[in-house]
Formats: sequence, C-alpha cells, structure tokens
Amino acid sequence: MEEKYSGKPSIILTHRPFFSIIVACYNPRKYLNELLISIVNQHMEDDLEVILSDDHSPENYDDIVATYDHTISIKRVQTDYNFAPGNTRERGTKVAIGEWLCFADQDDKFIPDTLSKVKKAIIENKEEIYVVSNFLQVDPKTEEVINAYYHPLGWNHAKFYNLDHCWKKYDVHFKKDLVSHEDVYISSRMNCIMAMNHREPLYVDEYTYIWYTRPESLSHRKYMKDKKTYVFLERYLPDYIRSTGDVYIGEYEAGRITKQYAIETASEILGYCYFYMQGFIFNDPNNFLRVNFDWCRGQLIRVKQLYGITNVDIWNVMAEKGAQRYMQIEHTAHIGVGPYIPYFTFMEWLEILHKDGEPYPTEHVLYTNQTNKNNLEDDD
Repeated sequence: MEEKYSGKPSIILTHRPFFSIIVACYNPRKYLNELLISIVNQHMEDDLEVILSDDHSPENYDDIVATYDHTISIKRVQTDYNFAPGNTRERGTKVAIGEWLCFADQDDKFIPDTLSKVKKAIIENKEEIYVVSNFLQVDPKTEEVINAYYHPLGWNHAKFYNLDHCWKKYDVHFKKDLVSHEDVYISSRMNCIMAMNHREPLYVDEYTYIWYTRPESLSHRKYMKDKKTYVFLERYLPDYIRSTGDVYIGEYEAGRITKQYAIETASEILGYCYFYMQGFIFNDPNNFLRVNFDWCRGQLIRVKQLYGITNVDIWNVMAEKGAQRYMQIEHTAHIGVGPYIPYFTFMEWLEILHKDGEPYPTEHVLYTNQTNKNNLEDDD
C-alpha cells in the first residue's frame, strides 16, 4: 500500500484529540475541499483529527489534502478492497485515537464552531457513551433548508460515539457486507446499547451538520435490477431489513434487550416497510419489486414466531398513544419515498403478508385497484 495511506498523522498532536472525524472517500475531488474548510472552521485544530478513508478512488486528490495537512491533523488510510461506505468507514475507525468518533460524508460539511459546543455539553453532562445533535438537509443549488432533523436516530449525521466506553466496549462495527444502510445498522446497534443501559443518548440541541441532497449521491441515484430502474430505497430494501430487523432479533436472542423492546422495534420496522411499500407501489404499480414483499413477509413471520405475537399485537403497538408511533413513522417514511395514496391499511397489509395460523405463502400477493379488495391477485 502507498505510504500516503499509512495512517500516520500529518501533524502530531501534543495530547489526545477530543474528536476523530472519519470521512469515507471515493472520488472526492468535487466536494472534499468544502468539507475540510468546514472542519478548519471549527477552530479546534489542536483537539481533532481527520481520517480520510479511501475506497480505492481512481482520481487523485493529494493536492486538496496537502492544502490542509499543515493546518489540521490528517490521517489517510485505504480499504483492502473497493466495496461500500460501511467497509470504508470501518477502516477509518482502526486508526482513530480521539475520545469521540464522528462520521462525515465527503460531499457534506459541518456548521462552523459547533463541535466545540458538543464538546462543552459532553464535559458538562459527563457523558461517556453516545451523543446525538441535530442536522439540516439542504438543497445544494439554493442552500435552502429542506428538512431540519431534530434529535435524529436513524442516521450517522450529527452523532458522536465514545471510542473507549462505547465503540470498543460494546464491540461496535460497521457490517461489511451491507451495500447500503450501514448507518442505520450502527443506529440499530446503538439503540440496543442504550436500551440495555436503560437510558437515552445525550441530546445536544445544536445543529452541527449539513447534509446536501445531491442527485448523484448514493441515496438519490437510480439503480438497475433485472433491467429495470428503481430508487435507492426500493432497490436496497433487503439491506434496510437486515440493518434493522436482524439487529434487534440478534440482540434479543443474545439476551441483551427485553422482549417488550424487541416487539416494539419489530412493529416499528414493519411500519416502515409498510409505508415504503406503499410508496413503491404508488410510484410504479406495474414494475415495483415484488421480491420486497418476500423480505417483508419473512420478517413478519420471523418475529411473530420468535416473540409469540399476532398481527393484532403489532397493530396495537402502532396504535398506542393515539397512533403517535404510527404517524411519526409515516412522516419519516415520506422523506424516503415521497407522497402516495395507500392501496391498503396497515392491518390489511399484515394480513396480506401472513394470515394468522396459515402457512408461509409461496406466491406474491397484492390488492389492486382493478379487483375487489376481498380478492388477492397473484403477481407472478
């Protein structure tokens, strides 16, 4: 491997940095400069390190790095093989020495002078595990704020993980075989860790990060499957289920989370799948990915058998407190799939996937607006 990817710091700090900022890099020339400027504008040069983890970028960006490597301490590493952001971020964690880890995408940036406020909150509250701040979703052309995310738990943006008392203690890693939703996987692990500790993260009421909605970004591209084009979330819905449902099931089976918490999270995941599928069907009722029904069906049957629950039990979880959980999930899901007109209710969808007491269905089924809702149509 080239010497520049040795992981050696461009500046040797006199003390342990407070933050290690890990950036997954793949052909980052277009945007990396803005990100590094935003890190310089934290005015914490002696208290942070930047780790640029490269996923075998074809393009050279040494000149951009050289502009800053005498201003901030920069380490550069490279993955063993080109694959996906989770694998790249994982490589970066191996050389991090900061008290707290945080992650940034190469085409985003931090809001000036906000990390010092996070540090102050951590010290004042004596936090030792996990911190969640806020971030903004911004249109890169107009700089208009599209969404303001307050205390978000589903992304890596604006989150901070204690290296010793969290990341290492609980053996947290990115799941290397996930093509997408690697950040959701970490969020699921962290939710379980906090549930196990019977506490919430430290929430810092500060907007620290700007997430730019770029058409070429991984989450906004179109993806091919079976010679058809799909949006990111539809193409990689199995990764979403693996990064959420599989995590909570594994933590429950290992005895680290309670059955009640496992049931609640399983119901929420099925809620997200319900809204996502509604959006997929509405956007393309003829060509939506039918195989995603199988993934949802498999998840439903698995949790029903494991936890000994019924469709009604799942519905009741979503209906608690005036359907507050249901409405919150619907609002978040809309961000991923856009507006839609639902084909069927949440309970009808659970029944479509798997009727109580019936064996695992082998065919794809879907209510359609051409048939009476009492009949099911075979999609194969």
